[in-house]
Amino acid sequence: MAAPSADAQTKDQVYVYIMPATDSLELRCAQELFSYILSGLVPHISHLEGGASPCASAGSRQKRQNPFITEIANVALHTGLASSLEEALTLVVPAFAFHNKLPVTEEVESEDEERCAI
Repeated sequence: MAAPSADAQTKDQVYVYIMPATDSLELRCAQELFSYILSGLVPHISHLEGGASPCASAGSRQKRQNPFITEIANVALHTGLASSLEEALTLVVPAFAFHNKLPVTEEVESEDEERCAI
């Protein structure tokens, strides 16, 4: 199945690309446990310091980073739970997103305010 074009994607759509697993079952189980434990801890975080700063551009979409989330991803990377920072972020970011704890930038906040004012 072909990926949708950038024009067809909107802010409210999420696309998940699946790749065959080449890692061991033990590693996959450890990753799942890490994600579940993190998901249980995230609701107890009241505020993330550092906001969301731009770090790179991916086509028409700007990537953002937060030092706290990046540090957790680095722990997953350095302990062998992930083979790259991108893979480590896939273990960390969903827990923050599920609990609506991802930091937003001023740009996103101002867009939300504009939408609410209409």
